[in-house]
Amino acid sequence: MTLPSDQRSPVFTWHHPFGELLGIQIKEVRPGYSLVTMEVTPHVMNPFHSVHGGATYALADTGMAMALYHQLDADQNCATVSIHMDYFHQIRKGIILAKSRVVHTSRRLANLECLLEDTDGKLLAKATGTFAIIAYQPPD
Repeated sequence: MTLPSDQRSPVFTWHHPFGELLGIQIKEVRPGYSLVTMEVTPHVMNPFHSVHGGATYALADTGMAMALYHQLDADQNCATVSIHMDYFHQIRKGIILAKSRVVHTSRRLANLECLLEDTDGKLLAKATGTFAIIAYQPPD
């Protein structure tokens, strides 16, 4: 994800075609924390009538990147190195809330956690991620 440095405020126009395809919405962003959501629709379902794991993975990835991105310096960006997901329940309906937080940062790496919950606070899945902190590269 690459955004101009002047768009680091919690409120900005976000253009992420893949996230938009999945219906991911940014609800809250502050340095080290984000809340992003995704409504369960037929477009994110697997053949077994529950949300595809790739959709929840993308939701967690987006949330963690947003939490980290908003605490970086203007000349920095981030990139996913690895994410581990644990799925606890099938998700068949409703809205998924992804609450992400930065756990630790060093000069070049950051560790994050994302809890995916339903609107009643039931824990559906948990992701932990490692992200690289890299130099911002403007788009071509």
